[in-house]
Amino acid sequence: MMNLGKISGHIETVHAYTNDQNLLDNFHEKSRRGRSAALNLGITETGAGKAVGQILPELEGKLTANAIRVPTPNVSLAIMKLNLEKSMDATELNDFLRQTAFHSKYKDQIDFTNSNEIVSSDFVGNRYAGIIDSAATICKKIMQYFMFGTIMNLVIQYSYLV
Repeated sequence: MMNLGKISGHIETVHAYTNDQNLLDNFHEKSRRGRSAALNLGITETGAGKAVGQILPELEGKLTANAIRVPTPNVSLAIMKLNLEKSMDATELNDFLRQTAFHSKYKDQIDFTNSNEIVSSDFVGNRYAGIIDSAATICKKIMQYFMFGTIMNLVIQYSYLV
């Protein structure tokens, strides 16, 4: 596996509503979740950053995260904005991610697509924990104040209905 150097960043999940939310405005101990899930966007906390750190210990404590609940019943996505110590472009990063998805110990958990035509409903029932949407990958090489590396934006979609 490629060494990306030190990694830090933020995960923003754009999350389908869950059975924890009300479909009509009503009381909820977390007031934003009490608002109609089918009609509103709602910002809330998520354990995504902590969960990634548990799966990939080298990232533990290096990611922040929050969630936006959106009015769709299934399929969510995570936007990972990461700072990499290694300098690379989007093609190099997508090649690395494709190899990881298809030829690593994560091959049964991660899928990879390069289609420009997919939308969230295409992933309903997908068995993977996450599908890397490589058409959305953005990388910007940086060289600032004696620091070199890459700022990257990665989109991973996932479904709850299998």
